[in-house]
Amino acid sequence: MFKMRTFLTSTIGLTFGLLVAVPLVNSSETDSPYLEPVTVQLCVDPDWEPYEWIDKEGNFHGIAADLINKIAGNANVNFEIVATRDWPESLEFAKARQCDALAFLNQTPERSEWLDFSEIYFTDPNVFITHQDFEYIRSLAELNDNRVALPHGTGVEQHLRRHYPKLTIQTYDSEIDAILAVQSKDADIAIRSLSVAAYLLRKEGLFDLKVAGNLEGFSNQFRIGVVKDNEALVERLNIGIFLLTPDDIRSAVNRYVYIRFYSEPDYTMLVTVIAISGILIGLISFWTIKLKRLNLQLQTNQSALKSSRDQLQKSLDEEHMTNMRQHQFMRMVAHEFRTPLSVIESSCDLLELQSSQHPMLTPTIEKQRLSARYLSDLVNRSLAEDRMVKTYWQRNAAWVSCEEIIRTAENYALLLNQGQHQIIAINKANKISGDGELLQMMMNNLVENAIKYSPNGGNITIQALEENNQVILCVADEGMGISEADQPMMFGKYQRGQHDTPGLGLGLYLVKGIAKLHNGQVNLTSEVMKGTTISVTLPILMNNNDAKDLRLEI
Repeated sequence: MFKMRTFLTSTIGLTFGLLVAVPLVNSSETDSPYLEPVTVQLCVDPDWEPYEWIDKEGNFHGIAADLINKIAGNANVNFEIVATRDWPESLEFAKARQCDALAFLNQTPERSEWLDFSEIYFTDPNVFITHQDFEYIRSLAELNDNRVALPHGTGVEQHLRRHYPKLTIQTYDSEIDAILAVQSKDADIAIRSLSVAAYLLRKEGLFDLKVAGNLEGFSNQFRIGVVKDNEALVERLNIGIFLLTPDDIRSAVNRYVYIRFYSEPDYTMLVTVIAISGILIGLISFWTIKLKRLNLQLQTNQSALKSSRDQLQKSLDEEHMTNMRQHQFMRMVAHEFRTPLSVIESSCDLLELQSSQHPMLTPTIEKQRLSARYLSDLVNRSLAEDRMVKTYWQRNAAWVSCEEIIRTAENYALLLNQGQHQIIAINKANKISGDGELLQMMMNNLVENAIKYSPNGGNITIQALEENNQVILCVADEGMGISEADQPMMFGKYQRGQHDTPGLGLGLYLVKGIAKLHNGQVNLTSEVMKGTTISVTLPILMNNNDAKDLRLEI
C-alpha cells in the first residue's frame, strides 16, 4: 500500500510538472526563455561512486550523471563538465564562479549563502556503517565520544558539527577512505548514504562491516546547486526535474547499485490515478487552447506595436531633418551677418576719429556701434549654441590656463565697463582640461551680465579657485539682483527676468550648457538690490570615458 501511495504521489507530481511546463513550451518566443538552448559549466565530485565520478578518459559516470543527462534533455541545457581534482576543489571553483553549478549535493544553511538550489531530484537515507560487533544505533544522541569518519566538505559533516558537537569528526579524502578507517578501527562509525554503502561494501568485499541504523532527521535530498544571481537557470532546471519519471530514477539506481523496486497491483489506486490524470489532461488541453488564443492576440498586438513604432521613427526622422535644416540656415545667416557687422563697427571707429570736427555726431556713432555690437553678440551666441548642439566638447579639449581665462575676462570687463564699476580679478587656480573657447565665452557672458545688470556701478569680482580637484569660476556683482520667482527659469533658453534691460535670453543658457558639457555644475545666489553671484564648478581633469553624449537639447 505504501509503495502504491508513493507511485500515486510521483504520478501526480509528474502531471503537475507537465501542467507547469506546457505554458512555457506554448508561449511565444518573446515571452519564454526556455525555447533556446543554454550551456552550463558544471562541477562534480570526481570520485564519489556510485553517485558520480570521472574516469581516466574524462567521462562523467554515476547515478547523478544519468539523471543530469535526463534533466539536460528535458530542459534543453548543455552541461559542460569542469574538471577538478576532488570535491573540495569543486566547491572552491563554484565559489570563485569558475563553474555555474554543482551537480549533486544537499542544501545546507552554509551553502545557501552562496548557492541557489533546484528542487530535489534524488533522495537517499544516510546509514551508520560499523563493525559486526557494534550495537544497533537508534540515535546519534546516544553517542558521545565516538569517532565518526566522513569525506571532506559534505553536508553531513556540517549537520553533525552543528547538532552533535560532542562527536569526534574525522574527515578523509574519499568515500572508501572513510569506510576503510572503520574497518581498520581508526574510526568507530562511518555515516554515508545507503546507495554508497551498498555499492562500496559489495565492490570492496567488506563483509566484516554492517549497516547499524540510519541517521534520523537528515536524509540525503540531492539537488543541483546554482551559483547565486541566476534565478532563470534554477527555474529552467526545475522544469527538467519535474519531467523526470520514476522509471528514469529506477534505471539510474539499478545500473550501478542494483536496487530493485517492487509494487503490488492495486486496481483501486490505479482507477484513482487514471481519473486524476484524466482531469489534469483536460486542464492541460484547456490551457493549451487558451494559450494559443492568447498567442494569436499577442501576435496581433505586436504587429500593431511595430507599426506604431515605425510611424514614430519616421516622425522622429522627419523632425531631425527639420532641425538640421533649421541649424544649417542659422549657420548660413550668422556667417553672412558677420562680415557686414565687422564693416559697420570699423566704419564707426573711423567716423569717431573724425567726430572732433562734428561733435554732434558722437552720440549717433556710439549708438550705431552699440547696435552693431549687439547684433554681433547675437550672431556669436547663436553659433556657439549651434556648435554645442551638434558637436562633442571633448573633440576640442586641451589644458587651459585659469590665469588666462581670468585675465581675458578682466580685459573684456574693462572694455564694457566705461568707468562705472570697480573690476576685481583674483586667480588662485592653475589650469583645467576643457574647451578654451567655450570656457572663455562662458566667463565673458557672466561678466557681461554682471555689468549689464549693475547700472549703478559697484564692484565686479572675477575669480578662479581650486578645491578638491575642482576649479570654481565665479563672477559676482552688486547690482539689481534676481527675484526668487525668476531664479528657477534664468538658465532656460530665451528666458529673461522681469526687467527692462535688453538681452537675448541666451547668456545663462549657454553658461549652463558649457558647464554641462564639461561635467560641471552651476550655482546662482542672488538678492534683490544687493547683487548676484554665479559660480561654475568644474572637474580639473575629466576622464574621456566619462565624456558621454552630452549635447544640449534642441
